[in-house]
Amino acid sequence: MKEQEMSVARVNWIIQAVLAALLGAFALLAANNDFDALCYIGCSTASQSSDAISIHRIAYEAMSRNSVRFEELTRQSDYRADLFANPNHFAEALPFYSVKALFVLAILYLHKLGIGWSYTGHVVSAVAYVAVGLLVAFWISKYVTGPKSTFLWLVIMAVPTMTEAARQFTPDSLSCAFIVFAMWLILERQQYWWGTSVAVLAVWIRPDYLLFAGMLTVALWRIRRLNLGEASALLGLSLGSYTFLVHFSGNYGWLLLFQHDFIGYLAAPGEFVVRLHSVLRSYPHVLLASLPHARFLVAYYALGGFLLISGIKREYKAVLAATLLFGLAHILIFPSWENRFFGPIAVIVSMSLITVLAQRGAAARAVINAAVDFSTGTSARRDLPSYSAEAP
Repeated sequence: MKEQEMSVARVNWIIQAVLAALLGAFALLAANNDFDALCYIGCSTASQSSDAISIHRIAYEAMSRNSVRFEELTRQSDYRADLFANPNHFAEALPFYSVKALFVLAILYLHKLGIGWSYTGHVVSAVAYVAVGLLVAFWISKYVTGPKSTFLWLVIMAVPTMTEAARQFTPDSLSCAFIVFAMWLILERQQYWWGTSVAVLAVWIRPDYLLFAGMLTVALWRIRRLNLGEASALLGLSLGSYTFLVHFSGNYGWLLLFQHDFIGYLAAPGEFVVRLHSVLRSYPHVLLASLPHARFLVAYYALGGFLLISGIKREYKAVLAATLLFGLAHILIFPSWENRFFGPIAVIVSMSLITVLAQRGAAARAVINAAVDFSTGTSARRDLPSYSAEAP
C-alpha cells in the first residue's frame, strides 16, 4: 500500500513539475517589458561603466530591439520622454532600482552568459517561479495525495499573485522564491536558524524584506525556536545588510521614493529636496485611493486571520503572523496593491490551510476508526493474547 501511495505521489509531483515548467514558459512568452526593465538594465550596465551616455544607449537599444512597447516606454508621458532624451536624468533614476543588488547581479551575469539584456530579468523571474512551483509541489505531497494535490497546487501557483510576478522584469518572483524556501526550511525541516538566514538574504533582493526578516526573527524567538543570541545576530545581519545596500547604492530613501511614485515623477530626483510635511499631507489621500485595489488580498487576510485563531501549529502561526504583518507594513509604507508584491502571503496562507485540513482529516479518520473498532470489538480482541489450538 505504501509503495502504491509513493508511486501516486511521484506521478502527481511529475504532473505538477510539468505544469510549473509550462507556466514558466508561458511567463517568458507573455513577458511584460515595462519601464522597470529599462532601469534594471541600466543598473546592470552601470556596474561596469560610469558613463551616463553609454548606460543610456545600451538600455534603450536593448529595449528597442525586443520590446513591442518601445514607443510607450519612451513617449507615454513627459517623464518618460525626458529620460529618453536626457542620459543624465536617466542615470539619476537608477538609484531607485540599484538597491535590489542580487537581482541586478543576476541580470548582469545572465547577460555575460549570452542572454540578451531585455530577456535576462524575465529568465530570472520565470526560473524563480518554476523553483517555487517545484518546492510547493513537494510541500503539498506531505499532506495531500492524488488529484487533489494537483488542484491545490494550481490554487496556489496559478493565481495572479504568483503568475504576474513571473511575467515581470522585477525582483519579486526571485524574492518570493527565497521567502518560500525560508518558510519551508522553518516549517518542514525545523531549520530555524538557516531558514531565517535565507529570509535575511532576501533583503539583498528587495530591501523592504528587512521588515519581514525582523518580524520572522522576533516571532521565532518568542516561541523559543531561536535563542536570544541567534535572534540578535539575525536582526543585526538584516539591519546591516539594509544599511549597506542603501548607502552604497546611493538610494534616495523613503521620502523621495514616495514623492516620486505617488505624488509626481521627478525627472531629476538627485536635485530635488523633499519635504516631510508635503509627503505627510498627501499620504492619507494616497493610502485611501489605493484601497479599492485590495479586493484580491482581502480573502487571503480573512482566511489568514481565521487560521491564526484556529488550532494551527505554533511554528505555522508564528510564520503566518509575521507574513501577514509584513504585508500590512508594506502597504502602509508603500501603498501599492500590485499582485506581484504578495506571493509569500498566497503561499503561506494556502499551506497553513492545507496543514490544518490535513491534521483535522487525520484526526477525524482516527475517531471514526476508533468508533468502528469499539462497535465491532476489534480493539478489545486486538488486546487479547492469541492461543494456538495445538499444544506446544
